[in-house]
Amino acid sequence: MDRLKQIESFVSVAAKGTLTAAAQAEAYPLTPMQAGMLFQSVLDPEAGVYFEQVWGELRSALVPAAFQAAWQGLVDRHPGLRTRFVWRELPEPRQIVEPRAELPWSELDWTTDNAPANTAAKWERLLAADRTRGFTFDRAPLMRVTIVRVGADHWRWLWSHHHLLLDGWCLPLVFQDGLGDYEYRIGAAAMPPAVGLPYRAYVDWVLAQDLGAAEAYWRAQLAGFEGAVELRLPAPAAASTVTAGELDLRLGAAESATLRGWGRAHGLTLNTLFQGAWA
Repeated sequence: MDRLKQIESFVSVAAKGTLTAAAQAEAYPLTPMQAGMLFQSVLDPEAGVYFEQVWGELRSALVPAAFQAAWQGLVDRHPGLRTRFVWRELPEPRQIVEPRAELPWSELDWTTDNAPANTAAKWERLLAADRTRGFTFDRAPLMRVTIVRVGADHWRWLWSHHHLLLDGWCLPLVFQDGLGDYEYRIGAAAMPPAVGLPYRAYVDWVLAQDLGAAEAYWRAQLAGFEGAVELRLPAPAAASTVTAGELDLRLGAAESATLRGWGRAHGLTLNTLFQGAWA
């Protein structure tokens, strides 16, 4: 209950951050999900629970300048990727879309020491250092890209971003948009990527929802339900502080397909599905 009161206080009467938007910048509220993420991130910045890293390997020719321009194009086209977050001395947190944000870009060359074991070790160190670096929430953009030349036509890339900007559904769409832009720039695609709807449209839709109707719906759906089934876990020996952690559980292809299909049929992401099951 104390935790819920903390979150409620943060969302409704947050008192840390300063609104210093430029005249052309656009400011608007956070969604409830974003507010919770920001609260947790500020409460325990060392945990990094919403710091996301997506990386991959490319064994073909790459044009670094075009690749960088394509990633910058993503930031230029999508207002949500130019967003920063403020909360100090404000009645509630706000997200500010900057008219322009330069994507932090790093390019490394490991071709002189590219033995597989050395590359793997250096890559793990790079990931760890990148995670430790984190993001400053009131500075846009909350994402960056690193590319590493490992050998001739052999590259690794790292896309780091904060979960405040992207959810599980839009992540592959944004990535595909960036790849499409890159292909267009190197002449492999005939048309440049289209400009989508701004994130502000979704925020306005969320904030316009009829909460009374939603409450009535769930009261009807849960009528007669007495309580959640308790997990039969041993009680902790003593009170302890809450810490973040990771649990790696790999599901088979059939199980994964079933979960994705069920979630898609009900308009849910896998994250929402698992959160509902855990709750």
